[in-house]
Amino acid sequence: MGKDENRSVGKLQSVLFVCTGNIFRSVTAEYALKARLGPGTSCVVSSAGIDAKPQSVHVWVRTRLCEKGADPTTHVPRQLTRELVEAADLVIAMGRNHQVFVREQCGRDVPLLGDRH
Repeated sequence: MGKDENRSVGKLQSVLFVCTGNIFRSVTAEYALKARLGPGTSCVVSSAGIDAKPQSVHVWVRTRLCEKGADPTTHVPRQLTRELVEAADLVIAMGRNHQVFVREQCGRDVPLLGDRH
């Protein structure tokens, strides 16, 4: 079953959030969704950055996520690749520049966080 078929039946097996450095926006979305879905979910939730470099999750993000019960202390920023985009059922861009990047570099139109399509 192809990715488009998975989406049409409404069963998401994987979600990928995309931002710039993978230390603030996409990490927040990743860990918030993981916490919301709970430990028994079969959906794989992850994140990546279009310009990720080895660095720590922003302290404000880490503090707020920990307050909500989500622990991002083991998170390592991950560079976005075509393979990550192709493997995900749903890719969500955190900003318009990320949306454009995914379209131009990976050939896939993706929604912007907050879009109601």
